Amino acid sequence: MSVIDELPGGRGANQNICAHNGKTAKVFEFIRDKFSGGRQAFIVYPRIEVTDKDIKAVTKEFKMCSARSRHSNWLLHGRMEVLKKKT
Repeated sequence: MSVIDELPGGRGANQNICAHNGKTAKVFEFIRDKFSGGRQAFIVYPRIEVTDKDIKAVTKEFKMCSARSRHSNWLLHGRMEVLKKKT
């Protein structure tokens, strides 16, 4: 577990929002609003792979998010291969 107990220099406070099923449209509206103001957003899902129909997984939801957004989309999770620096 990592604990971040202070912000990097020059950074403002973050805003965290927990959205439940059925609120996807409002979440994307909020994110679009923040993007238009030059901000960034991160969407966090509780699972990597689909194991239960009621719990969203990043591998499935990433495809949906990418299709809805014209902004850069990056996927990051704990089972990804480690990239080695080229020398």
